[in-house]
Amino acid sequence: MLRDFPKKRKIFNIAEMKVIEETHAKREEACTEPDSSLSAGHHHHSPQVTFQPISESDHTLSSHLKYAFMQDTVGSFRNSNARPYEGLFSSGTTQRKKKLETRVFPSVKSGEELSEFRYELLSASQKIELSKFCWNAFRKRASNSLFAWVNCFWKKSRIGRSRLINPMVFDVIESLKRRATSTKFIFRYEPDKLEAARIASMLHESKCVDIEGTDVLVLANALKNYIREHLDGLIPIEVFEKIKSCIISNDRRTKEALFSYMPFIFTDAERHLLVSLFELLRMVDKNSDVTEMTIDSLLGLFSLVLHPQAAFATLSDLEHVKTITRELYRLDFGAIPQAVVVHELVFV
Repeated sequence: MLRDFPKKRKIFNIAEMKVIEETHAKREEACTEPDSSLSAGHHHHSPQVTFQPISESDHTLSSHLKYAFMQDTVGSFRNSNARPYEGLFSSGTTQRKKKLETRVFPSVKSGEELSEFRYELLSASQKIELSKFCWNAFRKRASNSLFAWVNCFWKKSRIGRSRLINPMVFDVIESLKRRATSTKFIFRYEPDKLEAARIASMLHESKCVDIEGTDVLVLANALKNYIREHLDGLIPIEVFEKIKSCIISNDRRTKEALFSYMPFIFTDAERHLLVSLFELLRMVDKNSDVTEMTIDSLLGLFSLVLHPQAAFATLSDLEHVKTITRELYRLDFGAIPQAVVVHELVFV
């Protein structure tokens, strides 16, 4: 559980800022002599600040913000002609803002310090909450309120599709990491499709496979066959359809947000398989002078593997699956999106 994590949004509202301003105005009158030049500057320098409303449940948090803000700025306020909240939002006081955020939100860091929020540091319950939150972004909204009410109970029992992944597949990937980087046309050349299909079936049925004794080209194609035929890919069809609609409508902002949520819709086994697979492809690409397989050609092949069969309805879908696979490859599977850390997700 993340201690002192903000319940809702870390945003001030207008009423709170007026209270802070009045408090500092009274403190200034008590501590300093009236200065006409100061008061004149007070009225002619109004910062451009955009405020957003917050919920009533944030009053407790807001009181802590006020206290910390007053304690942090009272010493410097006497020598400043800016409004009390100008220093918090202006670019010249970035360090003061970081200090304030750290004091009020010990668990929330700013800027590069947000990298401390890593998926592997979350508890099991937090991972479930994160997965639910990210998966909800891809779900279709029911037009009928009755259907929405019924579906909410049915969908609570599952998040995406739970795939039973044979742990032996990770031994296959480790073997390929040692041998595939020196093999020409790895993953593209298929010398024995029947043998590759047989090994994939054995993996699906949890039967023992002589991994090291299997030809590396056959083993590589068996891995593709296992993911495509027996797991029906790893990317849910709902994810493909949602991102596809964003691509078609040229909704770049929504598309980028959905991509940032994508690594967290998978189960731990699916995440492990994707990360291990991308590490393997990266190693093959680094040795492309030997393998003659670049990352673009590898991702083009695996775009047909990682997506479910239902995703290939039209020829234009081929371009969409390639785009999604390339973007998924570039994602950091450990970094929690900043929008989730600061604004959206509620950890319980």
